Amino acid sequence: MATFRCGAAHCLLSLLASLPYKWIPVKLIRQFFAEFQTLRGVVLASCALFLLFLGNGSAVAPAAQAAVADGRIVYVQTCAACHANGVAGAPRFGVREEWATRLPLGRAKLALTVLKGEGGMPPKGGNASLSDAQALAALDYILDGLR
Repeated sequence: MATFRCGAAHCLLSLLASLPYKWIPVKLIRQFFAEFQTLRGVVLASCALFLLFLGNGSAVAPAAQAAVADGRIVYVQTCAACHANGVAGAPRFGVREEWATRLPLGRAKLALTVLKGEGGMPPKGGNASLSDAQALAALDYILDGLR
C-alpha cells in the first residue's frame, strides 16, 4: 500500500506541477493531504507542494511583467498618438472621468473596440501590424492606468 501511495503522490504532484498555481483546486489539495496519515507523509507532501507553488509563482511573474512591458510599448508607439492628448475625443490615459462612459461596457466590449475599431478609433489604433495580443496588452496597460 505504501508503494501505491508514493506512486499516487508522484502522479498528483506531476499533474499539479503542470498547472498554473491559480488553477489548482483547494479540494484536490485537501485530498492530497488526506492521503498521508503519517507525520513523515505530511512533511513530505508539504515540502513538495511548497516547491510546486514556489516554482509556478516564479514562472508566472516574468510572463506577467513582460505583458505589462509590451502593453506600455504598444501604448507609447501607437495609442498615445490619440490617447495622450484626447485627439478626436479619445479618452486620455489616466483620466478616469473621460473613461466613465466606456468602463461600464466591460473589458470584453473594449477589447472588441480595440480589435475592430469603433467611431473615430480605427482597428488596433491604426497599426495593422499589431497582433491581437499586443493590442489587448495595450488595452490592459491603459485600464491599469485608471486604477
